[in-house]
Amino acid sequence: MKTIAENIISPLISIIPLRVRTRLYRLPVVNRILRNTLNRFLPAGEPRLVRITAGPLKGFRMGIKYQGEKFIWLGTHEPRVQAMIMDLVREGTVAYDVGAHAGFFTLLFASRAGSSGKVISFEPNPENYGRLLSNIRINHLKNVEAINAAVSDQAGTQSFQLEEDGTTFQGHLISPDQGTDRSSSLVIDIKTITLDNLVFENNYPAPDILKIDVEGNETRVLAGMKRILEEQRPAILCETHSPALHREVREILVKHSYRSEERRVGKECRSRWSPYH
Repeated sequence: MKTIAENIISPLISIIPLRVRTRLYRLPVVNRILRNTLNRFLPAGEPRLVRITAGPLKGFRMGIKYQGEKFIWLGTHEPRVQAMIMDLVREGTVAYDVGAHAGFFTLLFASRAGSSGKVISFEPNPENYGRLLSNIRINHLKNVEAINAAVSDQAGTQSFQLEEDGTTFQGHLISPDQGTDRSSSLVIDIKTITLDNLVFENNYPAPDILKIDVEGNETRVLAGMKRILEEQRPAILCETHSPALHREVREILVKHSYRSEERRVGKECRSRWSPYH
């Protein structure tokens, strides 16, 4: 049975150009009013299959949780990152989506890379990974491989912290020196891999571009791909969530002769890193 969102709201929203939606959502008061209004009519609970209503993925289908992921349905999810991917990815590109969540950017990479390209997506959270596989399947994507592991600075097994409120966007690896209760049901063991091992020992194609969004573990990802940085020189889209972490990422990439274009929103920074060839 279709919901109000599917019968009425979705067709109405589809009329509004993406640029207008994005501008409206940048206005705090308007954002709050729109969010609260939509939440009155959108179903809560388990993910529901929707068609994305705008942007480069318009018409693609994804299973989303309306209440917390409406920006995916609306097509307003990180428009700057969408624009950078559209600019950088061409037919035949090899793209790595490190921290893929349910696969929004995996789908965008795949649509741009085409049948001669390859997308490899990494997602450690079991719930997210299941949704990622489902979203790949329902869009009939043949150029994507999903790996249920966290990308880090060493291969093995490590503890992973799930969020208490059930959100699936902010889980993270636990450092060995953190005093976390590892007996908690919110702490699980997950597989970790390094990208250098994946490429140079397991013969995966080296990336032309990476998107990295791993909730505080960005420096570990970079530490595990030093040879890729030195020899393959991929473009990197990286999101950091604190000024201190951004400085650490910057230090690593500048040492490898990368330059950046940056946009800050509060404590968060979304950066596009390009190598000096």
